[in-house]
Amino acid sequence: GDYDLLDDWRSSNPLVVRVFSFSDHQLRYVSTPGVAYEEFSVVGQGKFHICFSNGFVRHPLKQHLVQADGLDRNIGFDIRVQSHLINEPDAPSQEDDDDNDFITTSTGKKKKHHSERVTHLLKTSKDVRNQLQVLLDHIEHLKLREHTHRDITGQTQTRIVSWTFIHAVSLVTIALLQVFFWKRRFEN
Repeated sequence: GDYDLLDDWRSSNPLVVRVFSFSDHQLRYVSTPGVAYEEFSVVGQGKFHICFSNGFVRHPLKQHLVQADGLDRNIGFDIRVQSHLINEPDAPSQEDDDDNDFITTSTGKKKKHHSERVTHLLKTSKDVRNQLQVLLDHIEHLKLREHTHRDITGQTQTRIVSWTFIHAVSLVTIALLQVFFWKRRFEN
């Protein structure tokens, strides 16, 4: 999975992400201090706890407490669960070098059978699929960030228009009061 601090203007120093196994509460992952975006991987079976801390925890990589600044933070995170099959071809086996693994070319040379190439292609396609999923997750984080910034921009625009209207009304009121004041002054 991965996590991303969506608030660009906030410091990521108090942010700590930890993953615990559900059964024995063993710590499986701790984020790097001060990092706003990080990918993580936990291998295991069963349930896991994911803890996002905003400070005041003893960080395992630091000897002191990570201090909170009292500010809320928006964090986007994605979890990808993948099964690792027992017979999945992660790497070609080097133990079986019998004649069945070789083919004879037209020149008479022995060459490894195509299964090694297929295994390499499967591994490469799995890596590409994982990287594509990370890219799609990152795009989702950017969409959330863009939505947040659009809301802030809309709120700012509304406040500016309101303030401009109040300012214009007050200027017109002051101008009218000045006209009445000077008119009275010259009439007396």
